[in-house]
Amino acid sequence: MHPVINFSHVTKEYPLYHHIGSGIKDLIFHPKRAFQLLKGRKYLAIEDVSFTVGKGEAVALIGRNGAGKSTSLGLVAGVIKPTKGTVTTEGRVASMLELGEAFILNLPA
Repeated sequence: MHPVINFSHVTKEYPLYHHIGSGIKDLIFHPKRAFQLLKGRKYLAIEDVSFTVGKGEAVALIGRNGAGKSTSLGLVAGVIKPTKGTVTTEGRVASMLELGEAFILNLPA
């Protein structure tokens, strides 16, 4: 089977921030001071994920909120870059992330 999507040891993490302002006034007038980066603290959206999708295969990502489904679709669509690992796709990817769907076009079964 010819692979059209390949995730190889993919990790995506985001930095965590902490709100330290005293209210809406600080947010408006001092936005850089209102949030502080929590140094060394990160949120792992997905960690060390590997899979391959072959030509003609259909895949469903099912999981709880925060499981990494939308992050994975964003990585496939190329709108998010992995922190570690590689994501490769063959063909043209059309994404509908707001609906939680992504399609690989021109890949007949």
